[in-house]
Amino acid sequence: MSRTPSSSADSLRGNTSVRTPPTIAWYANNGGRQRLDRDRFFEADLAKYPERLKQNGNGTHEVGQRRANGFGLYDMLGNAAEWVNDLYDENYYQRSPAQDPAGPPRGQGGALRGGDWARNPGEIRVSSRLAHRQTSRFPDNGFRRAEDGSAP
Repeated sequence: MSRTPSSSADSLRGNTSVRTPPTIAWYANNGGRQRLDRDRFFEADLAKYPERLKQNGNGTHEVGQRRANGFGLYDMLGNAAEWVNDLYDENYYQRSPAQDPAGPPRGQGGALRGGDWARNPGEIRVSSRLAHRQTSRFPDNGFRRAEDGSAP
């Protein structure tokens, strides 16, 4: 898939304000009834971490409740990690083309991107990639459905 570069999109690359999680994304610290210190709970007792999130009401949120990113898009990071049409290969980007890489022909499962509501803020970014079996199902993973808002 080829993308035609645009000056506005290119000018946003590397601009961390475009992806600042507290204002544009849901993640563990801001996704429940009370603000959490995700790292403290996660490191203190990993086994109880999922239950702590559940008790706090953490989970996915309806689209559009946070600010849009620098491209005017909502919920591209955080909330739910997005299944993408790539396999996961930890070393692929070290040998891939610099522009529009097609994805690895083989991998250790499907690839998830963008982070999710159970992660810490540092993991909520476009470059975040995780591997999961393609048959796995979790409440913090999903896919993006896009449609033209003007369509009937």
